[in-house]
Amino acid sequence: MENRSEARKMIFDFGGHVGQDTDYYLKLGFRVVTVEPNPELAARLRNRFREQIASGALSVVEAAIAERPGTGSFFKFEKSVFGTISPDWTARNTQMGAKFEEIQVEYMTVAQLFDQFGCPYYMKLDIEGADIICVEALRHLPKPSFLSVEVEKHDFAKFSSDVTLIHDLGYESFQLVQQETVPFNKIPHREGRPVSHRFPFGASGMFGRDLAEDRWISFEALLRSYEPIVAKHAKYGDFGLGKAWLPRQLLRVLRLYPGWHDLHCRFGAPKTGGSTKNVEAARTAAH
Repeated sequence: MENRSEARKMIFDFGGHVGQDTDYYLKLGFRVVTVEPNPELAARLRNRFREQIASGALSVVEAAIAERPGTGSFFKFEKSVFGTISPDWTARNTQMGAKFEEIQVEYMTVAQLFDQFGCPYYMKLDIEGADIICVEALRHLPKPSFLSVEVEKHDFAKFSSDVTLIHDLGYESFQLVQQETVPFNKIPHREGRPVSHRFPFGASGMFGRDLAEDRWISFEALLRSYEPIVAKHAKYGDFGLGKAWLPRQLLRVLRLYPGWHDLHCRFGAPKTGGSTKNVEAARTAAH
């Protein structure tokens, strides 16, 4: 299915933003393909990593991932992390007072990137409402050894549907990572070469074999773990008590703000078999 020996050398960074994840992957020694549709951010990436681009370690693809190639709308927000091609996500962001302008950008498909670069070892998805487009595309493509997606936090049925699709692709082990804890993570150096690195706030953080082995859980355990997190979002999240900046900071101090989560996925059943101890460890880490 996947050419793992070759794929291990490469990472796809979907949602390059300002390059905080790209920087980490390059330090580890991986070949990186970074995809970023915002023209200003893409230019910033090319300038920041010009030496790595010149050496062939990095390719910056200025495009939005979509179901079909061509050109289309991209909603460029003043808060750049909100940038999206999704009208639904745009409406959600504007409910929180975010401002944007609509621009036209190039659209590319995941299949086009696989044709050009091959199958990656790890694929990081953080493209604001379009992650599931990438997951859908993997139905007809080789599968990366490791995959991470920023998961739906308001609608448990949508989360369940998305994770079911990922499970149907053959991924059997899952790990939720509370992204607000990433800057405090210590790297065990099992992926790539040992590096001295501190994750900035907003970085995706570690992946693959660097994640704690005892926190990989089964599909069924994942659903049980995440349902209370969605309930926490409803009460304390972006459309609850945490909507305004000051209450959100207070909720952070009280460890009640739910933040946001990345879901990491890999092949093979969790080694602990989804035991109660394993599920509780994952639930504690996710909260």
